[in-house]
Amino acid sequence: MIEIYEKLKIAEFKYPNTESLNPLLHDVIVEKNMNDNKPPAVHAKMSDWRTEDKMFDIVKEFAEYNLVREFDVEDIKCSECWSILYDNGDYVESHNHEPSMYSFVYFVNTPENSSPLIFDTSGFKVQPEEGKMVIFDSKLNHHVPINYCAGRSIVSGNFCNATGSGVYNLVD
Repeated sequence: MIEIYEKLKIAEFKYPNTESLNPLLHDVIVEKNMNDNKPPAVHAKMSDWRTEDKMFDIVKEFAEYNLVREFDVEDIKCSECWSILYDNGDYVESHNHEPSMYSFVYFVNTPENSSPLIFDTSGFKVQPEEGKMVIFDSKLNHHVPINYCAGRSIVSGNFCNATGSGVYNLVD
């Protein structure tokens, strides 16, 4: 695990079965209907906020496992989980995921010239690498600069208290 401190904790993890999961997960992302109700900061194709799929469940479970183990949190739930598919010229403006507690990005497909995830305060760049998961405090502002390839894909999500709701109050 690599830890980077930007007033709040950021951690990177590597999913152990990337070679078997990611090609299937990328196919699911490409096939998903894209969300017309995406936030204004997202200038790329995005799935629904609460994408339900067994492949996404694997990613959410990996995020939860690392949150409990490395961030020492309990009684949490994934309130939202979605995917973003970037083509050449796509990007995401600076934003954060408050009022959620923790957020994650899982890099699924990262062709050459895939843009990094950048945390605004420090300028720390997370280089995209298939199977890498980044977990961070939801208060951290971050963005993805203009992407210079087609097919960059990620799964992202938010965690909140088991009794709370996420960014868009989508928890049942």
